[in-house]
Amino acid sequence: MEAFLREYGYRTANSHEFADETWIENPVHVLSVISRYAEKDYDFSGEFARIVSERERKLARLLSALPDGEAKASFLRLHGWALDCAGLDENHHFYIDAMLPAKSRLLLLRVGELLVESGAVGYKEDIFYLFADELLDVLEHPKDVTDLVERRMREHQENKQKQVPAYYGPPPAAAREDPLLERIFGGKLPEVDEEARQFTGYAASQGVYMGVVKVVRDPAEFAKVQKGDVLVCKTTTPAWTVLFSVVGAVVTDAGGILSHGGTVAREYRLPAVVGTKIATATLKDGMSLR
Repeated sequence: MEAFLREYGYRTANSHEFADETWIENPVHVLSVISRYAEKDYDFSGEFARIVSERERKLARLLSALPDGEAKASFLRLHGWALDCAGLDENHHFYIDAMLPAKSRLLLLRVGELLVESGAVGYKEDIFYLFADELLDVLEHPKDVTDLVERRMREHQENKQKQVPAYYGPPPAAAREDPLLERIFGGKLPEVDEEARQFTGYAASQGVYMGVVKVVRDPAEFAKVQKGDVLVCKTTTPAWTVLFSVVGAVVTDAGGILSHGGTVAREYRLPAVVGTKIATATLKDGMSLR
């Protein structure tokens, strides 16, 4: 655990955020994920080997149908490059996601300790509710800013509860005219049939599944997801991937077929419907969803 956290612990559940607690500060974040894995009979090595075998089989079938020539040689060259570089995508995302909390958070917390010592704030974490110019001012001229911090905390919680519209203004004409663009990026208005008790989105990963709904609004609620639940959320980011080997299906408010949630659902062979616009507002924990 310590070796893992030394390498991968400088990140938060919300990517690019340095106000959230990092894994290395509180291993409970990692342990909660491990506990979910322990409840599921998921053979990573076996699944990885199966995917590699399937890829090689499909490649052989494709090559057998392609005539020899420059096009085939070009494809093989590009395919080789894709395999060689696949890891770079994950690596650069990881180091970008980890950079802010690794380089900024722990430094700012030390500065927050100075603010506590000077009586400016009550807790070192309060520093994250100050703007940069305010922070510089209170460091140079220490004063009590607890009222300001409390007001910012309330505003932050209020902002987190706001329902953001899918888009502002009319969608671009090109998106309306090209159904493929709409499927890729999402954007259509919600389609709801109250009588049939159903709504639609984009089919991002094939399959049929029926299970219990768990509406997850942020990573702090990961722990409530149980084996086989239907994950219902606004959208997903790389930090949410830990749930994909636990849940049985995925439904999101936002995104199209190339969104993170849709792409990862296909990798894990989970049925997924994305871009519903209304899933988190319509569904409740404990509902049965097909």
